[in-house]
Amino acid sequence: SFTFSSLGTPSTLVPTNSTSSITYTAVSNEAQAAKDIQIALHAYSKVVEKRMTDNIGQTCYHHFITKCALKMDQFLSSSMPPSKLVQYMREPQKQTYLRNKLTHSIQACEEALQLGLTYM
Repeated sequence: SFTFSSLGTPSTLVPTNSTSSITYTAVSNEAQAAKDIQIALHAYSKVVEKRMTDNIGQTCYHHFITKCALKMDQFLSSSMPPSKLVQYMREPQKQTYLRNKLTHSIQACEEALQLGLTYM
């Protein structure tokens, strides 16, 4: 059973036979309808936010990648001979030298490790 608050109005209902005290507040139909609308609008705003985020990303991709970068790529590819493009895309000699030196150093260390493991 429930008891009413000391004010004599049914604004707060408290169960008397439960182990924990849970307060229930009576809400008018208008207030409940307003709360329901608020919840629905919040959920709708989340959906709209996600849709806008998706659309903005797609629009940016379309304008910056499809319309700009791909056209620039086509223009650059057609304006230069393939040999010149290969020359521009080639790794710098210093980078190639350092990478080869590092590869040889790693191989020497691995061989030394294997040699050390065989004599342990």
